[in-house]
Amino acid sequence: MEMQSHVPLESQTQLSWFAGKTWPRHKKGVRQHLEYSGNQCFLALYAKLKRWNNGCKALVEFPLFLSYNFVEMGKRECGRILVDLGVARVNGTGREPATMPESEIQALRHATLFGKV
Repeated sequence: MEMQSHVPLESQTQLSWFAGKTWPRHKKGVRQHLEYSGNQCFLALYAKLKRWNNGCKALVEFPLFLSYNFVEMGKRECGRILVDLGVARVNGTGREPATMPESEIQALRHATLFGKV
């Protein structure tokens, strides 16, 4: 009798990118929480020089998409992030979450890295 090695279900699922809509002002906290949970996340930010009335200037980061974080995970895990604090929904049609191509995520990373947004 041949023994088959048991492969965990997590490693059998293919990872894809999903866009998660967050509640207002929760983007950075959601990103930290998801990364702490072991997911790869991407929050598209761009830097802008901000000047206050008192003359102070600072480079401030703003989100490129107002209420979205991008997270890489298996399709079966999408429901799990909805219980995370600050995630309102995962984009998709009906009950099926929509995946994003890796090339789009890489293009966003490249654009935001070099400030070409």
